[in-house]
Amino acid sequence: MTVFDTVKGTKRQRMARGSNAPIRRVKGRKKSWLLDLRYLGGKREFFATEGEARIAQRVARETSREQGAAALALTHAERVEFSLAKSRLGLSITQAVEFCERHHARLETVSFEAAIARIVEVKESTNKDSEYVRKLRANLESLRLACDGKELAQVTREDVERWLFGNAWSPATIRAKRIDVRTFFRFCAGRGWLVANPAEKLEAVELPDAPPGILKVEECAALMRATWPEVRAVVTLNLFCGLRPEECVQITLGMVQLDRGFVEVPALVAKSRRRRIVEISENARGWLAGAPIQPRTPKWYARQFPRLRREASAILGRPLPWPKNCLRH
Repeated sequence: MTVFDTVKGTKRQRMARGSNAPIRRVKGRKKSWLLDLRYLGGKREFFATEGEARIAQRVARETSREQGAAALALTHAERVEFSLAKSRLGLSITQAVEFCERHHARLETVSFEAAIARIVEVKESTNKDSEYVRKLRANLESLRLACDGKELAQVTREDVERWLFGNAWSPATIRAKRIDVRTFFRFCAGRGWLVANPAEKLEAVELPDAPPGILKVEECAALMRATWPEVRAVVTLNLFCGLRPEECVQITLGMVQLDRGFVEVPALVAKSRRRRIVEISENARGWLAGAPIQPRTPKWYARQFPRLRREASAILGRPLPWPKNCLRH
């Protein structure tokens, strides 16, 4: 029998006496010494000897004192925040922490710049089109700068929407940039760099259902007459064969089989990354015959358009219309 066996008074009175957890002996158990830690926020524990129970009692008392000192070390603002958070939770702080530990893995800290570099590296290593990778990098860098130095995990949906919809871009441009940022944040979330994806519920962009711009026969004739040798093959592949501009400039002489009547678009050149064979029409054969064919850059081709349009307009006698992708259509 110990001194704690003789403790008198109600449960409330015993709790008010301090942090001493009662020890008593119970019958019918292999471990017959009970240490009741419920008054300290713990539970009942059983020990084989009174000495073991007293050691555990002393450890519990010291732990309680240390935790109390830690609580007193909190600032007033921290205590207010703790109290408000607890009232909103509807459960204990310990329960909330345990829930987070079960459902949220610890985030890996990655900077915005490092995340951009990583996705670009992955896209390049998986053989994505170089122009696509260039635009992806440019869009993500633009977003990073618009976020004004925020870390990757701090970017919110409002930040993304402000950048996406606040720059007076056309619907088609917004749509393309929206695809890029959604791709980027899915990439980051999949690697455990984000708790939530800020681009997951971005509003979709509806594009006007306008018919494609198409040049008339006399307009095409004026355009072809305006071509000079360096651009003739590229314009012909674009206009008569329907190749995309970024595909036309990568076509080499060996891919154009005039005698067999087709041009091969290899998988490495095709935007879809699928090889395809495109028929060369009879009128296209005439324009391709003798025209120099050598790889160029998309920017080089785009820089020729103003001169092409200007000289074709002079031949046509009126301004040549230039809807987007009109050569391919």
